[in-house]
Amino acid sequence: MEVKNWFYDELFEKEFRADTSELIQENKDLEEENAYLMNNVMDCTKELIIKGDLLDKEAYISDIYIRHHKNSSRLVRTLVQLLEEKKSDWKKEFCNNVLDECGTVLQKDRADKSSSIYLINNREQLEVYAYNRIEFSSSRQRKFSKGEGFAGGIWASGESMLINDIEDNDLFTGEFAPTHEYNSILGIPIKVGNKIYGVLNIQSEKKNGFSEDDLRTVVFYADMCALAHYYDIINMRGGD
Repeated sequence: MEVKNWFYDELFEKEFRADTSELIQENKDLEEENAYLMNNVMDCTKELIIKGDLLDKEAYISDIYIRHHKNSSRLVRTLVQLLEEKKSDWKKEFCNNVLDECGTVLQKDRADKSSSIYLINNREQLEVYAYNRIEFSSSRQRKFSKGEGFAGGIWASGESMLINDIEDNDLFTGEFAPTHEYNSILGIPIKVGNKIYGVLNIQSEKKNGFSEDDLRTVVFYADMCALAHYYDIINMRGGD
């Protein structure tokens, strides 16, 4: 005689298996959807980081241009005030102001920069007229004829120059090797029209210490030196 199992229900077991299958599929679908959403979140996070970095860079560049605008206004006012005072050393004071201001608009680390203004002396040599963070001996001894070294090369070409790695560069060998430590340099001719009156140099202790935008920005400061120097020449000639 067959004993009936009161705890067994064939319909219940089949229904249970059906529910389990649907739940497993639903869970699988949810896991796939969750993985898809997680990938989207990661992609969006990466994009957000990239956009944030770009925004920070744009804000930094904007700050530089705002500073450059303020520097420009301040230098013009300084030049006018110095001319009004009629002090004998007004040009040197102004050139020192130019060096202070132009270092603030560089895009890369400004803490390792040094600068100098060379003017052509009566012996037709470039001689340091004003300097910032340059060794004293170098400021007194370094002179360049046309075509000699970096500054003399700019004098000869009449063009701005940027070298982001001076190692093994012919302009910095032998007697024209650096007397203090720097690895990159930019130079702008101080000129009125096609006539060269001097050179504005900025050096960096690091390689790749400058950007191409630095080269374009610093031109203004070389032009301010040219304006002051040309006025001084006119004044010495008695205004003719």
